[in-house]
Amino acid sequence: MATRFLKKIDRLFTNCRAATMAGGRYNRIENAALAVAGGKISWIGPMVALPDPLPVNIERTGCNNHWILPGFVDCHTHLIWAGSRAEEFEMRLAGASYADIAKAGGGIFPRSRPPGQRMKTSCSISHCSAWTIF
Repeated sequence: MATRFLKKIDRLFTNCRAATMAGGRYNRIENAALAVAGGKISWIGPMVALPDPLPVNIERTGCNNHWILPGFVDCHTHLIWAGSRAEEFEMRLAGASYADIAKAGGGIFPRSRPPGQRMKTSCSISHCSAWTIF
């Protein structure tokens, strides 16, 4: 199911496989194309539905039959943490960066070992390393 193609687009992805939720359910389009205008998806559909000729001055990316998953959010969690990270969540809400949280002794690395074997971190804006205290 193709949408109306806009004349003014910035980027066009071609030769892809697209996963969509058109019609409120999962759909896939083989040999698809996806157009972007103003940083937003403006058209998605089969390659055969592309206008001919295409508008000029479009940045084009050939996808070699790879998948495009528009709007996909990898929403997951890791259940192995030892302890609560609620305080870190509040720090993030207050504007702290992950590097700031790591400097304060927080982050995922310290939570991935039992309290007696927690990791200490050393971070700067360009580099972050961790080491284990036994």
